[in-house]
Amino acid sequence: MSNSKSNIVCLGSIMCDLMCYAPRLPKPGESLPGCSVVPGNGGKGANSAVAAARLGGNVSLIGKIGNDNIAQGILNSLKQMNINSEYVYQTSQETTGTAVIIVEKNGENRIIVASGANLLLTMEEVTQAENTIKNCKVFVCNFESNMEAAKMGLKIAHEHGVKTIVNAAPAVPNPDVEFYTLSTIFCVNETEALFNLQAEITTGMTAPETSYEEMVAALLKRGCKNVIVTRGENSILLATENNPNCVLISAPKVTAVDTTGAGDAFVGGLAYYIANHENLTLNEQIRRAAFYASDSVQRPGTQSSYAMKNELPSQLFD
Repeated sequence: MSNSKSNIVCLGSIMCDLMCYAPRLPKPGESLPGCSVVPGNGGKGANSAVAAARLGGNVSLIGKIGNDNIAQGILNSLKQMNINSEYVYQTSQETTGTAVIIVEKNGENRIIVASGANLLLTMEEVTQAENTIKNCKVFVCNFESNMEAAKMGLKIAHEHGVKTIVNAAPAVPNPDVEFYTLSTIFCVNETEALFNLQAEITTGMTAPETSYEEMVAALLKRGCKNVIVTRGENSILLATENNPNCVLISAPKVTAVDTTGAGDAFVGGLAYYIANHENLTLNEQIRRAAFYASDSVQRPGTQSSYAMKNELPSQLFD
């Protein structure tokens, strides 16, 4: 499917998810009976694209998958959602990326990723999508595919004045400075932000607000224009180069069933609102994207948990 007029372009990973639901994580050496195993489609790039498309965005996806049975299912799914897959390349050198996800009873997850074909996306392949990128309103990339390819897409978007969202996930130590300087919005969760800045992370750590202020200030110092830090069920932090003091944007309180893909739902939702509701303030665009992400955690699965536009309150689209 070709569509040079997509208003959102997502570059990133495309995965097969293998979801295993269990009452808790097993201890070392323990075999723990699970509740169910459910296959699905995932990957940060594809997830954000699906979220934006389900909200009503006109979306193109750039990425790489294997030449296998799993890949065909993914392509069929993208077609059903009217996502332009012209720049989803296939290779016989690697299999389609796979994520093994354990979801506990409380909805929290643990994920192991085998990137596979995602790492073989080339800069040349991204360049082939230049016309689509330069004509979109929002370009989104993440750190779950070939980083050089992601940076190439970011450069193309920036050169043509396209707004860019860098979702710095999963956490990567010392990413290239251009991921900061070429981003319109640099989006991380609190753990990724700390890792990104090479800070020491303690399991279960919750930083006080002063630590968040310092963390966001450090990201702005690296050249970010707007920094968003998501904090799960807690308020989202926003700081900008013009207003470096953290602004708290509330996220709805819900009972989580499965938090897998919630961050990607937020990023895809944010891309949708920036591209399609330009009259809204950034704070309001973030608030609505947070509502969408919070809605997704109340259902199991990754992409399957993302609501369609007609399933959501009409006020989200005023």
